[in-house]
Formats: sequence, C-alpha cells, structure tokens
Amino acid sequence: MNYMNESENRNRLAQETSPYLLEHKHNYVNWWPWCDEALDLAKQQNKPILLSVGYSACHWCHVMARESFEDKETARLMNNWFINIKVDREERPDIDHTYMQAVNLMGQHGGWPLTMFLFPNGQPFYGGTYFPKERRYGLPGFKDVLNHIRQAWEENNRGLSDIATTVTNALNADISRKPGLAQAANISLKDIDMSAEKLMGISDLEYGGIKKAPKFPQTLMWQYLWRVGMRKNRDDMKQVVKNTAFHLCEGGIYDHLGGGWARYSTDSKWFAPHFEKMLYDNALIISLLIEVWQESKNKLYEARIEETVKWLKREMLSVPDSQGNRAFISSQNAESEGVEGKFYVWKAKEIDEILGEDSAIFKKAYGIKEDGNWEEGTNILYRNHQNHDISIPTELLISCKTKLFKTREKRIRPSSDDKVLADWNGLMIYSLTKAALVFDKKEWLALAVSAFAFIKDNMQSSDMMLGHSYCKGKLMNIAFLADYTNLCLAALELYSATGDRAYLDQSVTWVKTIKELFYDEESKAYFDTTAQKDLISRTKIIEDSVTPSGNGILTIVLAKLYYLLGEGKFHDEARDLISALYSTDIEAFSISSLLSGAALLEHAIHIKITGDAGSAYPLVLEAARIPNANIIIEQIRNIESNEVSPLAYICTKGKCLPPVKTPLQLVNAVKG
Repeated sequence: MNYMNESENRNRLAQETSPYLLEHKHNYVNWWPWCDEALDLAKQQNKPILLSVGYSACHWCHVMARESFEDKETARLMNNWFINIKVDREERPDIDHTYMQAVNLMGQHGGWPLTMFLFPNGQPFYGGTYFPKERRYGLPGFKDVLNHIRQAWEENNRGLSDIATTVTNALNADISRKPGLAQAANISLKDIDMSAEKLMGISDLEYGGIKKAPKFPQTLMWQYLWRVGMRKNRDDMKQVVKNTAFHLCEGGIYDHLGGGWARYSTDSKWFAPHFEKMLYDNALIISLLIEVWQESKNKLYEARIEETVKWLKREMLSVPDSQGNRAFISSQNAESEGVEGKFYVWKAKEIDEILGEDSAIFKKAYGIKEDGNWEEGTNILYRNHQNHDISIPTELLISCKTKLFKTREKRIRPSSDDKVLADWNGLMIYSLTKAALVFDKKEWLALAVSAFAFIKDNMQSSDMMLGHSYCKGKLMNIAFLADYTNLCLAALELYSATGDRAYLDQSVTWVKTIKELFYDEESKAYFDTTAQKDLISRTKIIEDSVTPSGNGILTIVLAKLYYLLGEGKFHDEARDLISALYSTDIEAFSISSLLSGAALLEHAIHIKITGDAGSAYPLVLEAARIPNANIIIEQIRNIESNEVSPLAYICTKGKCLPPVKTPLQLVNAVKG
C-alpha cells in the first residue's frame, strides 16, 4: 500500500479544510481530493478513478467509511487498482450534480454516498450509492464490486468506454436542449393548475407530503401548491399544505427540545428522521411557514420559527470574523458516539428520573412508550400522534422540555460541519430577514445583517467575485450560479427590511457578474458553473431540487430589480430567461422558483413606504404580513414632502394608487 504517512494512516486529505474530507484523513485508503494532479496520475498509470462523494452529516457515508475505508483489505484493493478521489458534495456541488445525473442515466437511484467509477478523462462507466462491505440488503459487497470493475477494466475496456461515451453524450445533450419559447405573460395557468392537480393526486391528505416514505420536506413543491391554492381559493390545496406544515412542526422530524428540522423522515408520518440537520432545509421550511402563517396566523408556526432561530443562534453560527460578524455553518451530524440519533432519543426511565411527577403527562404528550417507540428501547419525541390535549398546561410542557434540554446538553454532541456556504447562507439570510419583518424581531434582522456582512468581507474578492465555501480561514475561490443568485435575493430582502440602498446596489453588482460568468448567449439561460476544464459537462439546472435552481431564483431577482429600479433591461432579461426555460414538458411543481419569478414579473405589488424608520415601521410591518407572495416592499428615506406622517404608495398592474397613511388603509388597498 502507498500512504503519505503510513504510521498515522494519513493521506492527502489531511491538507484539506472540509470537515467531511478531514474525517477521512486517517482512512487506509490513499485518498486524493479532486485536483488536476489526481486526474493526471490516473492518465499516467491508466487506472480507473474511484470517486466517492458524500457530506459530513450523511449517516450512510459514515457507515461505508467504517465498513470499507477503514478496513485494511478493502483499502488494499482500492489502492492497488484505482486512483481514489473523495469529494465533499457541499464543497463541489458541480461534481456531485454531474455524477448524480450520470448514475441516474445508468438506471440507478441517486443518493449519498455516491460511488462512481470513471475513466481517467472523468467519463463515468459504472456507479451506485452505498455498498456494504459484504453482500446484504440486496446489494453486492463492495469488495466484489471492486473485483468486477477491475476484471471489466482489463477484459472489456472497449465496452466500458462505449458506456462512458453514451452517458457523457447524454449529459451534454441535456444541457443544450431548449425546453420552451413561451413569453412570461403567456405561461398557461391551465398547465400550472393541471400540475397542481397532479400533485394533489400524489399527496398524503392526512399527514401531508407525498404519500410514500421516505418523506422529505420538499418545501418548494408545497410552496407552489400553496400559491396555486391561494390564487384559486382552493381550500383543499391549502389544507394539504397546512397538514404538511403541521406535521413538520409536530412530528419527530422536528427537534422538540432544541429546535430545527432533520433532513427527512424514514416513515410516512414524519416520525423517525435521519437526524442530520441541514441549513438549507431549515431556511426553506421557515420560508414556507411564514407564507402559511400570513394566511392562518397559526401560533404553532410562529413558535417553531422562533425555536429554530434560537437553535441557529446557539449552534449554527460560525467563528466570528475580525469585525465580530458571524455567518451560518452548513450542517449537524446525525451521529454521536458512532450511533445515529443517540443525542436526541430517550429511555422512558430517564424521563421519569428527570421530570418526576410531571413525567406521566409529558410522556403522554410526546408519545413516549415504556419499552420505547424507536430502536433499542429508546424514544423519539413527537406530538402528531394524537390531537393535543388542551387540558395539559403549555407552561408545564415548556418547563419539562427545559429540564430535558439541560440534561441533553451534557451529552456528547453530534459533530458540526463548520463550512460557510454562500448559497445556503443566502437562503437563510433571506428567510431570517423575512421572518424578522413578519414577526417584528429586530434581533433576527441583526443576525441576518451580520451573516451578510461576514460573506461580503470574507467570501468576496476585491473585484466582487464570490467564493463558494469558507472554512478555517480559507476561501474556495470557485463559485456557482446559486451562490450569486441566493445572495442577491438575500440582499434585496435586506433592502426591503432596512431601506439601506447598499444592499440594492450590491445585488445589481452581482447580477452583472452573473451575466459575465454564467450567461449562455445561445439559449439565453445561465450555466450553473463557470467554464471549468476539470468537468465533463457544464450544466444548466432548470428544475428545483432540495434547493431552488439558480436560474429560478435569478428570475425572481431580475423581476424585483425591474420594479425597484424601473429599468426595462431587467424585465427583458427575466422574460427571456423564463421563455428559455419554461416548458409544459416539465411539471410545474418542479420549477416552483421559476414560476415564482414569472408571477412576480407579471403581478407584482410594489409598495413604497416613505418616512423615517421609526414612524414608517407600522406600515412596513403590515405590508410584510399581507398574504401575497408578489409583494415587493421598498422603504424610501429622505423624501422631500410636506406630509408629516409616513405614506405608502401602492403600484400594481401599470398603475399607482393614491397614497395611504395607516396599516388598515394599506391592507384594504392591496386587497382592493
């Protein structure tokens, strides 16, 4: 075997900053990071590349590492026959996306860890996800896979090359297709509504979400259904989203003691999660709950948002920079002490000892069973198992939760991935800023302002170019479309909340950079990456996944800039982008962010509020609470006027209404 430092089983990942890559620096595998040197070595030695993609909070990534990468015999096979490259999918989403598409084209279900076998030129010929060390779960053993790949490489290299060429051609054909030529104004509401009906047909009408397990929040999908339901006044559509929101808030997928949502539930009732918490999920769930709260005023949603912001502040802030600003880190692990969920679950006896005479009431409220409701006699806390007993005092439950939380804080914690990712921070800054306005929380706005300043000061070069990932004082200079678009959206929301023109100007600057780096003149859409020689495919991401597509968010940004600045070029660029990407061949619920931009471009309600920050604030607060996703709030300072009181000017559908002075007048004018 060939190690950089065999006495410590240390490999080249020791030089990286990614917490996920550093977790593998002591593996017996002679890992390389993704770099030209590794790719060149594969060419020189004519060896296939074994690419393993994962992330720090991924449970099955840790399982495969323990079973195979920390096993000397398995590592010996990998080191002898392959050039082994380990990638953090959060650090290089472009690599992850390319090869996740490839494994799907091969007829496999995607997921993490992603395990791919490539030619030295990067073209893939075989792939899968988790492989156990020995055959089980209906999956081949990893050592058997390695042997079969080696044999095929030596005996049927031409056949593997044909597969790789076919897959690579398919990847590149997909990015050049032109799905539609519709004008934004001509997007068919009939097609959008038909897609909503299809989504209703696969929805779980009782528990929300999609019918089958596992259940992911899929927040953007439900935001789409909510907006169709609001537009059409469809109570059944709105109720599916309310059910989804309720069970997200009350199921075991939510951390009832510490706040925050896990990535997904393994069952159909949102009960048993994989316990990792991702920044992007929590940002998007907050955004969805805000919209549902605006219409329903359900205090449950407000409470869960507040609890989650406390978790963010307590556990998800980066180390302060030289100015004292802090951004948000990316995730928390599912495991502690090598056991999934150990930090979060409880034995009934533990609860009895901590809560004493209040234990019985608490156990009933949170579904606790004496012999456990989960694995090995342990219990997951959840509340959606029954209708809430209104006879149980809320104050009692809060007191019990506080005692259990203090005890839990003494346990060994799951590790955190302390990378600061520009795109995920953009989503959280946007949602936190919106929540700060809606719920009148100035301290939340201060968190968002601080995070934005951190990114500007530490993740942007002097020429205004962003980096994607910042960790341990080191910036990854490469950036992606979503880094820019999500931060543009965050900047515009901060402009709405503060009236500080610098946020608007920053968004305009980044939009110019987006055009320079990512624009495809032929299709009038945007690549997700800059031109990079180390990738076999340059993708344009059209559909939303667990996060919104960069193209979709850009349509929203351009539409907002059009109304805020009145410059027709932003309208034309948004219209061209929508025209390039919209197609009836794509389900509308898969392009929620793109359709949000189209709706905003055609139906925006631009509310300009004048006056000083203090006196105008009631109008700003009321505008933020109106249940309409197409509202753009702008605070105008230092307006010369004879009016003593602040005013709200409402402009929509090519006309402006007479100014109003009071929050009630504002609401009535918008409903008008």
